[in-house]
Amino acid sequence: MVTKKQILAQIQELTDYIKSDEFERLKKDSERLKEIEELLSHIKFKIKDIKYFKEEQNVVITYELPKIVLNVDAEGNVNKDDFFYSVNSLELINLEDMQKIQNCLEQVKNVS
Repeated sequence: MVTKKQILAQIQELTDYIKSDEFERLKKDSERLKEIEELLSHIKFKIKDIKYFKEEQNVVITYELPKIVLNVDAEGNVNKDDFFYSVNSLELINLEDMQKIQNCLEQVKNVS
């Protein structure tokens, strides 16, 4: 039989855990995981080509990424494209290429 004292001790233990830094980190990690899952849901690749090379004993798969069209309004604001936003948020593009995109968008803003 569980005593009142044991129940109170367990409640105190749970209360201490909920107030702990570890619990806060777990909550933040959980939120970040949900955010990443949402971002990943927008990233879909199409297969452009599949070839089998008998001599090398391998299969080569070539993916095709979607074409991204970013509309720019009169103030130079760019519309949000889910695929583009997700790829950039997840840092799936290298820094050099990201800089090229940022430079282009800055030039577009200056022209608008």
